[in-house]
Amino acid sequence: MKKRFQIILFLMIISLFGLIFIQWLWIKYAIETEKARFDLLVYESMKSALAKVERKKVYDFIDEKIELPKPSIIKSETLEELTKISEVISVIEVPKISNLKYKIDFDDKTQDYIDLLSDLDTISLLAPKKYNHKDDVYFLDNEAQIIKKDLKEMEHDIIHIEDKHEYMMFFKNKDSLKRILDIERDKLRVEKEELVKHKIEIFNENIEQWVLEYSLEDNINYLKDRMLKYNHHISDALENNGINITFNYQLIKEENDTTIVVSSSTEDSELLPDKYRTEVYPDDIFTKNLYLVISFPGKNAHIYKKVYILVVGSVIFTLIIILTFGSTLYYILKQKKLSEIKSDFINNMTHEFKTPIATIGLAADALESPKVMGVEKSTVYYLKIIRQENKRMNNQVERVLQMALIEQGKLQIALQETDVHEIIQNCVDVAKFSIKKNVGKISSSLRATNFILNIDEVHFANVMNNLFDNAIKYTNKTPDILVETYNQQNMLCIRVSDNGVGMTKDVQMHIFDKFYRKPMGNIHNIKGFGLGLSYVKAVIEAHKGSISVMSEPDNGSTFTIMLNCMTEQ
Repeated sequence: MKKRFQIILFLMIISLFGLIFIQWLWIKYAIETEKARFDLLVYESMKSALAKVERKKVYDFIDEKIELPKPSIIKSETLEELTKISEVISVIEVPKISNLKYKIDFDDKTQDYIDLLSDLDTISLLAPKKYNHKDDVYFLDNEAQIIKKDLKEMEHDIIHIEDKHEYMMFFKNKDSLKRILDIERDKLRVEKEELVKHKIEIFNENIEQWVLEYSLEDNINYLKDRMLKYNHHISDALENNGINITFNYQLIKEENDTTIVVSSSTEDSELLPDKYRTEVYPDDIFTKNLYLVISFPGKNAHIYKKVYILVVGSVIFTLIIILTFGSTLYYILKQKKLSEIKSDFINNMTHEFKTPIATIGLAADALESPKVMGVEKSTVYYLKIIRQENKRMNNQVERVLQMALIEQGKLQIALQETDVHEIIQNCVDVAKFSIKKNVGKISSSLRATNFILNIDEVHFANVMNNLFDNAIKYTNKTPDILVETYNQQNMLCIRVSDNGVGMTKDVQMHIFDKFYRKPMGNIHNIKGFGLGLSYVKAVIEAHKGSISVMSEPDNGSTFTIMLNCMTEQ
């Protein structure tokens, strides 16, 4: 059984350490994977940012070579706004001022009524003195021609339309408005087509010369002047890849085993530590050994944040498994020890009961003997033996039952005002008869002045008898026992010293445990169940006191009981 338990314990320990090792490998692999992913995303971001800078450089170069005027037509967004107005028209009321009305013909086909509103004036500011019927009205670069001016009094809804020259107010007529928008849109498209066509012609005529000029351009100075301007390209590329942490970057040039910092995002000209680097112009034969380097001060924190839940979860559950394993092992060993103690208790109980049972049997056989029958003196003698042995067994059974009550918390203590010195002296007198067999001695020194306490007389007497019995049993010498009492502050101290075999520190830790007896091998020369001192401790604690022991092997033991003199019932 012991070997099987050791095998199971060994397998459990191996499994636990194996599980912890696998968890460690898993976490390590997750961190390394996240680092590799971070490195990959950084290099992708650097290439993406450099590609944007390169494209911007090409655009700037070509834009400098092809200088054309911008088209002088209305903005495309203005057309979009007009288109929206043609669908949803904002309606306001025209003030009743007749001389503000102008009749306008568009291509002699449709007629709309129009009011002119210059310099962002509002309708409330319109007045006859500001505009008269002789004012000319222009719309979209004279696309709308005024055929005639005719003053009429009409009340209709009007709408606002934004033009690049001024603000116009039209009567609501979607058809005519849409026609004007179509004309302007076509005009814009034609102008754009002409511009693009002209740019292509210039580009085709000069492409070869431009390529040569671009290749010979000073790339280093270009990047040096524009790196801070293009900082957002790097940050945007990193953010697109999920890297939102602070970074520093440098543009460096390597020449003849020396590294020159061309441009840096920091004031320090020292090379960045823990850096990522990539060549700026890998395909340019004129600009070699020019590198963009990036460093992340918070790299490790960013990576560990990614695996934070995994690491914390693994650590927590691993600790739970370790605690569970430790608790299981503790209770297994405790139950194993308890089983051994109970087995020892059964063996001791068998020996304790075997002697009185055998003695009673012998006395009964003697009473049945013809030589004893009728002899009063012999009969009384054997009956006395039977009575004593029966009482002895009854006391042992009673002690076991008392421990059962103590374990269930049902130990009943009848407190009453008692002379402690008197009880101790009575127990000393009883112990003197037992100690005479070993030619030993027991003495008392009762120096306490406050010795009247509220205690249970019966249980307290049992406590003293147990201590005296142990002092007599556990000795290889002539017993020499001393019991003392004294007062310390508000406490009554009772000290019982002997010259017995003593105890080691390990034994002292367990002497108050149930069923515990000092290991003596497979020898049963010491009587008892291992319940005496556990009973003593339970009774003292029921009186709200304490008991302690001081002992060394072969130097005897000293038990000290501390009771409160103010103990109440």
